[in-house]
Amino acid sequence: MKLYVSRHTRTNYNDLGLCNSDPAIDVHLTELGLQQAEDLAKKLHGAEFERIIVSKLSRTTETAKIINKYLNVPIEQDNRLTDNATGFEGKSAAEYYAAVMAAPDPWAYKATDSYGGESLNEVMARVTAFLGDLSKRTENSILVVSHMSVIQIIVGLLEGLGKDEMLKVEVPHGEYRTFDI
Repeated sequence: MKLYVSRHTRTNYNDLGLCNSDPAIDVHLTELGLQQAEDLAKKLHGAEFERIIVSKLSRTTETAKIINKYLNVPIEQDNRLTDNATGFEGKSAAEYYAAVMAAPDPWAYKATDSYGGESLNEVMARVTAFLGDLSKRTENSILVVSHMSVIQIIVGLLEGLGKDEMLKVEVPHGEYRTFDI
């Protein structure tokens, strides 16, 4: 299977530097994000996806729908692709990342707020389960639209990276990586 993994495009929360994993909060693509999604659709033109899989957060669905204008394939939601629940809902993403990196074990760090929280180890467990299920599918080509932490883990697992290297993976908004799995 050819797997394309894309990061959603720019949002209002990205512009504000805020964390979000709550689908009830209005996080949406900005004008730049809409343009990035159109550009991504053009870059992916000719790819023959049979399905697009997104997280439960609207920014991935918005990005996928713009790409899908040219493909018209099913869009499926899988909650295992949702951005990590940082425990910093609506708070500074920079403060969250600083807390993670200051922790004795960044992968075990778990902050909680009224919305909850999960460690990167917990995110890795759900992403690993997703990839295991994905390997059993019959499609020849799938596009996944997700979030930075999830993509870091997908890239790391598929490229055999260690945890420290995974945290260094960068996939800008509206960019993608491809894998044969």
